[in-house]
Amino acid sequence: MINRKQRRSVRWNNYDYSREGSYFITINTKDRFPYFGEINNGILCLSSVGQIVYYEWLNTINLRKNITLGSFVLMPNHFHAIIFIDEQLNENKIAENSNLVYKNVFGPQKNNLSSMVRGFK
Repeated sequence: MINRKQRRSVRWNNYDYSREGSYFITINTKDRFPYFGEINNGILCLSSVGQIVYYEWLNTINLRKNITLGSFVLMPNHFHAIIFIDEQLNENKIAENSNLVYKNVFGPQKNNLSSMVRGFK
C-alpha cells in the first residue's frame, strides 16, 4: 500500500462557497511536475500546456457569468488566483422572511467555488 500524506481540508464547515466575495485558490499539477513551463532568468516561459491554462483562465469570465477574475500567477507546477463571485445565482438558496438562507442540498452543484474550479480543471 502506498503511504501518502493525508490532505487537510482548509474549507470552513457549513460555509456557503457560492456566497458573494473574493476567494484565493491554488491548483497544483499532478506530482508537482512542471507542466506549465520553466523559469529562465527569472521569467516563466510557458509550455504549450501553460499557454492553454493561461488562455482558458482568461476565458473563465465568458463561461461563468457570476465570476470576475482578480490577479493570478502561473508557475511551472502550480497556479494561484483570486476570483470574485459577484452574484448569488445558487439555486440552493431560498428567501425566507426576506433573509437569504442557505439550504445544504446534495446533488449537482453549480455557481459555487467548487464547481468553478472543477470546470476549469
